[in-house]
Amino acid sequence: DEFRKLEIETLCAFFSHPARFLLQRRLGIYLDESTDSVDEKENFSIDGLERYKIEQDLLRNRLSGLKLDDMLPVQIATGTLPHGNIGKVGYREMSIDAEIFANKLENITEGKKLNSLDIDYEIVGFKIAGKITDIHEQGLVIFRYATVKPKDYLRAWIYHLLMCTVGDSQCPLKTTLLGSNLVYEFDPVQNPEEFLDHLLQVYWKGLSEPAHFFPVTSYEYARQILKYGKSKSYALNSADKKWNVGYNYSGESEDPYFDLCFRETDPMDYEFEKISLEVFDPILEYGREVK
Repeated sequence: DEFRKLEIETLCAFFSHPARFLLQRRLGIYLDESTDSVDEKENFSIDGLERYKIEQDLLRNRLSGLKLDDMLPVQIATGTLPHGNIGKVGYREMSIDAEIFANKLENITEGKKLNSLDIDYEIVGFKIAGKITDIHEQGLVIFRYATVKPKDYLRAWIYHLLMCTVGDSQCPLKTTLLGSNLVYEFDPVQNPEEFLDHLLQVYWKGLSEPAHFFPVTSYEYARQILKYGKSKSYALNSADKKWNVGYNYSGESEDPYFDLCFRETDPMDYEFEKISLEVFDPILEYGREVK
């Protein structure tokens, strides 16, 4: 019963990393992630995590109405920037990028902001609760100042399904996901309960055994078949490059939770193929990248 009552973000957390969710929340197993799993890495240069943190600070300050040029002495004082002109030039470049992203976000969210949507919904023995904020005249807006990853599509899709399920006639049933590299929009869904039901069944089974679902690898397999019309063998080969470690790239299998659960098995089996297609099919059907 405890796991049948869940917050929206709980369901999002499961699909962002099912194996970690199972081990931590059901079994109380916490593994050392000090090296950062592939799911959390950002594609930056040396000291990439510090750069990521600075960029998030820049965006927050910009959205709060502060002038980014005025914040340079603060960043220098923290010691996160390289000394001298190198640090100043780097900060200037990041400030310009943050300004561009903020302008995009403000253009998308222009107009009246609507009231938040309270979620208290029961479906097939589950109860989902939470609040959906950032709903505007154009619809729900979810943003992440970083490269959009499969887990971001999944999170936006879950919120979109719930909004389409409980939203009234005054609520625009459209969701926009904004990342540093793209804008992705979801259209209204005619049968959101059906898709929610399927996600909850995957979640429920994943509380008892490791789900053969890996956001990055599963997305690669699904999009090769559903978006590009590739063969099953081609899609599996492409997905394998996201799972395994290569000469000059990391793989999802490096994640300690995935490694513990699947090191002695073939993770890309029939169950992997089935879940990957079923989860991402509606995401690709109802969503599209906006040029």
